[in-house]
Amino acid sequence: MLRNTAGQRNIVLDLNMVKEITEEGVRMGLLAHRLCSALGGDFILVNVHPQVFQTLQILHLDQHFTILKNLIDAEDMIFGNELQRDLIGG
Repeated sequence: MLRNTAGQRNIVLDLNMVKEITEEGVRMGLLAHRLCSALGGDFILVNVHPQVFQTLQILHLDQHFTILKNLIDAEDMIFGNELQRDLIGG
């Protein structure tokens, strides 16, 4: 179970060592996504192996999760989103 006690609202999950995913892994990803969304944050997957990406596509989760190439892209996205939230008062 994921619990946010540090006030963070973004999670970047680096999957560079993951070659396949299980049903439990998908459930944890959905839970993490829901928790981040509830706090106005982002749940981002990076360095996704082609086989894992194919599984996510089959489950139509590639449209649900934010999937980026690498950590730098994720940092840039989070930074931009945080700036936008600050500008609109969120």
